[in-house]
Amino acid sequence: RDYDLFVLLEYLKLGPRLFVEGYNQVLHSSEGGDDFRYNLAQVNGGFETHLPYKPQHKLRAEFIYSRASAKVKTRVGNQPVSFGYTYYIGRTAQLRYDYDGVVSAIDVEANPRLGRRFTLQYSRDWNLFINGFEVNTNFGTLQEVYDHYYLHRIEADWREYFPLPFRHGLMFRLNGGYIDRPVNTFFAFLGGGLFGNRGYPYFAINGRRLLNSTIAYRLPLLWNMDLALGPIHFDKLFLGAFADFTNASNSDFEWDAFKKSAGLQVRLDTFSFYGFPTKFFFDAAYGFDEIATNGTVYGKEWRYYFGVTFGYLD
Repeated sequence: RDYDLFVLLEYLKLGPRLFVEGYNQVLHSSEGGDDFRYNLAQVNGGFETHLPYKPQHKLRAEFIYSRASAKVKTRVGNQPVSFGYTYYIGRTAQLRYDYDGVVSAIDVEANPRLGRRFTLQYSRDWNLFINGFEVNTNFGTLQEVYDHYYLHRIEADWREYFPLPFRHGLMFRLNGGYIDRPVNTFFAFLGGGLFGNRGYPYFAINGRRLLNSTIAYRLPLLWNMDLALGPIHFDKLFLGAFADFTNASNSDFEWDAFKKSAGLQVRLDTFSFYGFPTKFFFDAAYGFDEIATNGTVYGKEWRYYFGVTFGYLD
């Protein structure tokens, strides 16, 4: 049975917020008569605090332990065979700084129009990733053989917002990351998808160096709609257009290798059951360049993203 589990413990009496977070995700799949069970577990522990008298500045420090395993059920001849293995063990010490200087407004979540947001994050990773199996000489059983990926990772994200007449807004974003040594693609930055270049799948653009830029224009299409459908009350509708420019590489950037996409965005502000903010979004993006990844060509096609959340993801 597939499931997602999340547990949060926090203590607020000391000033900084102390927290422990736990995640567990289990997924099942089948291929060619073989059954697979994937189990991802992660525990985060640390603290989060705002700078004194400056609530727009936030610091977060944490240690993250991750473990990913799989179990395979297959047949050898007429005999059913089942075995499990752990393919990833991760330990990360992470320090993050967030600045939120966006001016508050009634439509600030859907269409921020003045100020900036900035994030800077440093991570020190001690990772083990599977490279194969060997026979345990004491027990005669198979055991995992791991490659070590001990690395430093730096990430930054800057968003600048500019107001235009009639509640229209313009946003510029620049984000990127750097890993200090060669890594398996499993640990590389992924530059596609909803949080990167939306014209491509998230894994199609990858590398240990990432640079992404976005320009977006948003405007209110309908204001104070005051419509209801069952428990959902419709409030505001926004329309936007965007363009993404992204490159990821394991060596120096080639500036003519940036992947370009453009698209349209719809955001709908609603409330559920009179009190729960409910946000609907739909993005459609077209990738102008082709990318060949593991024999599959991406680009020159439309990609679509839809979601329902309590707050917009960007």
